[in-house]
Amino acid sequence: MEEAKYTYKCSKCGRREERSVDKPEPVCCELVMLKDPLPQCTTADHPEMIRNSDDSEPCDDGRGKQKSK
Repeated sequence: MEEAKYTYKCSKCGRREERSVDKPEPVCCELVMLKDPLPQCTTADHPEMIRNSDDSEPCDDGRGKQKSK
């Protein structure tokens, strides 16, 4: 089984780095790099999409987010 990894992005220069979950956050430009979030999903996966040109890349589908009042 492959270990989980996060992609981090420097807020100053934009450099990206992939790190496993068990390692500390990387540092770049004297700042701690932030986790780079997945882009918001714009289409839902369903059987008919296999014929479309959508690459179905990983994205954030909004599940699991708490609504604030």
